[in-house]
Amino acid sequence: MAKCDAITPLMAAMRRRGDIIHTCAETIKKLFELCPAELVVQAINADLIPYLLELLKRDLIDCDKPSATKAIIAESLKLMAKDLANGEKILEMLNGSPVWSAYKDQKHDLFISSTPVAGYLTGPTTGIAGYLTAGSTSAPPPSAPPPLTSEPPEDTTD
Repeated sequence: MAKCDAITPLMAAMRRRGDIIHTCAETIKKLFELCPAELVVQAINADLIPYLLELLKRDLIDCDKPSATKAIIAESLKLMAKDLANGEKILEMLNGSPVWSAYKDQKHDLFISSTPVAGYLTGPTTGIAGYLTAGSTSAPPPSAPPPLTSEPPEDTTD
């Protein structure tokens, strides 16, 4: 993946279609989870870091999950900053941005869904209620230990 230009097409797609910014941000994050140095160089050459910082400033009104998208972008920037060869350069860019100070120390996993596919259960109901929303069928745990008895347990073997 690092041998071809992977960053520029993703940036072009994000600029043209606000509704796919979330998907492109997820793709960028996945690319940098491996963090090959060539991709970080591509990101620097394509001005990806300033573009992602600009997205963090915006409201992302066309995006269906703006908070999750910003969290993914912040995680992607953190991943790029871990690169051994170019991490210092990226950190300089990040620390020079006033918007980054709002994101650099936050935990973003609260905004990111771990479910790879969502939305299957949002269709119309079948008229049978309770199957997916029913509580646990097991009894709640006791609030106190069982009482102590002085009698030995009954022998159930015959």
